[in-house]
Amino acid sequence: MDDRRQVIEQVRGLITKNVPISTDPIPDIVIARAKAACSLDEVDDNIQAYRDFCARYEATKSPKQKIVMKQILNWIVAGEATDFRYGLGEMLDDALKQERKAQKDLYPDDLYRVVGDPVGWALRWDSINIRPSTPSNRRPGEAAGYHRYRRRYSDWSANEIAGAYIEIGKHTLYLRQAVDGVLKGLEDRYNIDFKKLEKEYQRKLRRAKSRG
Repeated sequence: MDDRRQVIEQVRGLITKNVPISTDPIPDIVIARAKAACSLDEVDDNIQAYRDFCARYEATKSPKQKIVMKQILNWIVAGEATDFRYGLGEMLDDALKQERKAQKDLYPDDLYRVVGDPVGWALRWDSINIRPSTPSNRRPGEAAGYHRYRRRYSDWSANEIAGAYIEIGKHTLYLRQAVDGVLKGLEDRYNIDFKKLEKEYQRKLRRAKSRG
């Protein structure tokens, strides 16, 4: 095993939770990954790419976008396919673009919980594995591989909700198709718009909360 490969394996072993997003100080794991990913004269540029990423993360308001940003950072640090400059630049831009598109196509998170939970309960949810569509972007400290989820839609990216499925023996129940089918059927039948209704519902909650 060459020196760079050995460093990569050491870095992987350090990842037991989400990679820190902080510039004061720069996390040791980030410095180690930068040194493993490129030649010595490129390390400073990679560290700067991480600094720029941290500033971008702090300026990002969308919780879904932040989930994706964390996932990409974890994926880069745990992998060996790319350095910070490309991974936190062009690669991240593409992932966020896909996330924005998925967000536009989906119903609000809470509606997946409202409809999805009864479906899961009826299928004895606690004994069924559910898997988001992009587990390869997750690393230890997040949800990796097969896991059981309960009321966690707010912790998923829109892309994950779009592709999540429950395995039931030889059968597969796709979460989005199940929820979308129920909601769209009701919208067509009663001429309503659940996205608009949900926005109004959330506004009422915020007003009630502000009044104390």
